[in-house]
Amino acid sequence: MVNFCKNPKPVLLLINQKYPLEPFLQDEYKILCNMEGVDISVFPTDMPASEPGYQTDQLDLNLARTRLQKFVSAFKYIKLDLFDCLKEDLQPISWGTLVKFIHAYVSVSFYTERLREIILAKGYEHRPLMVYTYWFTPASYAAGLLKHEFPHLQVITRAHGIDLFSKRHKGGYIPLRKSMCNLPDLIFPCSAAGQKELLTQGCKADKTHLAYLGVPPANELSRASQGNKLCLVSCSTLAKVKRIPKLVESLAALAEKRSDLIIDWHHVGCSGKAL
Repeated sequence: MVNFCKNPKPVLLLINQKYPLEPFLQDEYKILCNMEGVDISVFPTDMPASEPGYQTDQLDLNLARTRLQKFVSAFKYIKLDLFDCLKEDLQPISWGTLVKFIHAYVSVSFYTERLREIILAKGYEHRPLMVYTYWFTPASYAAGLLKHEFPHLQVITRAHGIDLFSKRHKGGYIPLRKSMCNLPDLIFPCSAAGQKELLTQGCKADKTHLAYLGVPPANELSRASQGNKLCLVSCSTLAKVKRIPKLVESLAALAEKRSDLIIDWHHVGCSGKAL
């Protein structure tokens, strides 16, 4: 049982790899900032540039590290049971997967200790608290581990591509995914394929909820512009993972269904490495 202080304001810790935030997350952040009575802090895990583009009073660099700092500081925080994690997570073992495992292991240890320090230093253990990680990374696992110490803590994470699909990793291995995938309270993949992938990795079905990025609900179509012309602009690299042919197929299906509609499609993007 947690004894909250009188009239406590909820706290939201938003963790993202980089700063400035990605365009989709910038939109989410504006919505979150409009919520009344919620204290929000933004924690990048990579050290931002000296001039990050735009400033916010909520920016907190307590989790940010350069590559050198990641290597030097992470090891002093190792407190997880290394051999239990190895036994459950790393099969079969190779030098490549072992290096990835150790990197993820020390990162989780680092984030766990740093988040604990932040929570205690700011008195968040006495207030409703949520950690929202935009990517399903060691920071998500670390926040989940703290739920044992702070039972009122809720952990939410999104999952996109490189942090989700094992086939996008050499050897098909995402470190600590098997042993820690169910630590967050809710996981929001941004595609149906991603949701299916999470289930194959051992994530519980009641914890995964599909949440598209920037896509309206099904069966809703914006009205065509005047002159019965629909102008569409898409933007992405032409990498295989972006599945641009799916977009072409969708436009072809729309054109067949709406023969009266003129579709003016523009795609902005460069070629990318096929993944």
